[in-house]
Amino acid sequence: MINLDFSDCVVLGSASFNFILFLALHIILLRLAPVTATAQAMRGAIAAGGVGTVVSFTWLLATQLNFGGQLIWIILIGNVVAILLYGLLVFHYLALIFGMGESAIRVRLLRELEQAAKKLTLEEICHRYNVEKILEIRLTRLTSTNHLSFDGTFYYINKPILLAQVCLTRLLRYLLGMVE
Repeated sequence: MINLDFSDCVVLGSASFNFILFLALHIILLRLAPVTATAQAMRGAIAAGGVGTVVSFTWLLATQLNFGGQLIWIILIGNVVAILLYGLLVFHYLALIFGMGESAIRVRLLRELEQAAKKLTLEEICHRYNVEKILEIRLTRLTSTNHLSFDGTFYYINKPILLAQVCLTRLLRYLLGMVE
């Protein structure tokens, strides 16, 4: 007889535990990695959590239950569900927390204003919020991950997926009524 409650808990537990593992690795690797290795650090943390999800789910289920001939199918299906759940957790973290560039700019500006007794001139804001340095870091990341290329004068898009993301973002902004 299949104990669905236990296998469900194992799916949720392995995906959740390895999402926490991903977060810890993500933070550690981003602190240790140079700016040019951000994407590699991110992929490494995602992969480690994915492998951990499969290993922990398989180990927990195989050592605790005796399903007979159904064990292989239960492990395969459970791993697929655990990986999907882990992937959704990672995706939502990256999309809604880590990748909130626009929000980060607003938060930084508000923090700078608060630290300066709630008033700054545009020149003071530009001095505190070094736009050139931030842009330099972002362009370095995009070129080091091969999303952009730079020929000494111009930047070029290397990966058409970026254009698809721009189109999708425009569509979503239009559908949400956020057109500029």
